[in-house]
Amino acid sequence: MAFNQLKFVFSAANQLLRRKLAAAKINREIVKEMALVDSAIKDIEIKDNKKGTVIIKCDDIGDFLIWQYVIPEIEKQAIRPITFIGNQLVKPLIENWFDFADQYIWIDKSKLKDENYKTDLYKKIRALNSEVAIEPMFTRNYLVDDMLIYATAANERIAWSRHLHTYYPNANAIDQVTTREIESDIKVQLEYLRNFEFISKVYNSQPDSTYKATFPSFGKQNRLVIVPVANTKSRYWPVENFIQLIKEVLEKFDQILLLGGPNAIERCDLIEKGVNSPKLLNMSGKTSITEVVAFVGESKLMLCPDTFSVHVATMTATDVVVISNGNNWQRFLNYAPYVKSKVEIVFHPGFKPDINKVKTLYSSAEIKSISVSAVKERLLKVIESSGKG
Repeated sequence: MAFNQLKFVFSAANQLLRRKLAAAKINREIVKEMALVDSAIKDIEIKDNKKGTVIIKCDDIGDFLIWQYVIPEIEKQAIRPITFIGNQLVKPLIENWFDFADQYIWIDKSKLKDENYKTDLYKKIRALNSEVAIEPMFTRNYLVDDMLIYATAANERIAWSRHLHTYYPNANAIDQVTTREIESDIKVQLEYLRNFEFISKVYNSQPDSTYKATFPSFGKQNRLVIVPVANTKSRYWPVENFIQLIKEVLEKFDQILLLGGPNAIERCDLIEKGVNSPKLLNMSGKTSITEVVAFVGESKLMLCPDTFSVHVATMTATDVVVISNGNNWQRFLNYAPYVKSKVEIVFHPGFKPDINKVKTLYSSAEIKSISVSAVKERLLKVIESSGKG
């Protein structure tokens, strides 16, 4: 334990130094990118008859799944036509279930280092000639979403206040990006509720924020779904721990299913080999995002680190146990008070949850210190409380 605590301290100091360097760098990059936007749109005629609303939300799948609950209020309140500018990864979700806009512009984030690609993108967005542009991300991406909202040159460009930004609250280079920044007196809250707060302030409305699972009617099989990866290595629980845990709970389930995208294939292959059981089915890299929703929805229980699959579990009313390094748990994992399905979070032994304080310094040592027995205990607790174990 003492060795792990030492690693935590070292990691926190390292993260703090990196953040300070990154904060200085971000301002320089913003100035450079705004110049590229200005150059791209300078020859496009500015028309007086601006119309419509642009919604700019280019973050990843999990963030979209949390946000989709406010779509009905946007449909009701926004000036038409509505254009949604988003990450192409969420395109299948919108096409299958959440189609709401009059037109879409899909962003390939792998091409955002290509100036020609970005120049064409900025021109296309400026040509929309929009009246209102809205950027609903609480922790704003200054070099992606901020530049896109700047490119609209809309009369109203609305976003959260930069002073609320979790990582870079002092990005002074973005002064010209927005015309209105939304303030909040609530320091930390579940992102699901934060999205409702934003939309209520933009439209001066009172939408119903009661959590209702999007797909609550899946029939549950006695199956455990495991997604063993996340978007950062600091959220990876060791492969050998997954192997040991699966062996110890195998008899509780008819099937254990491994899911994940291309980044999960190597880890899932190692888990499959280590467990070596016909009850374990490895589907990593073989499913679309819409199929993942169905697999999770039809399962009795999910186990995963802090990743998009947590939100899939809540939206399909599937019980979930989350292995967390504690980073931003209040914003993205604290579903338990709001949902009918069960949400259990396992933190490392030294973590002290504080509902009013976002944790921004973390290391892989933290999640690695979570024991197999601690996770097993939570899994069994959920199984027993459901009355199905």
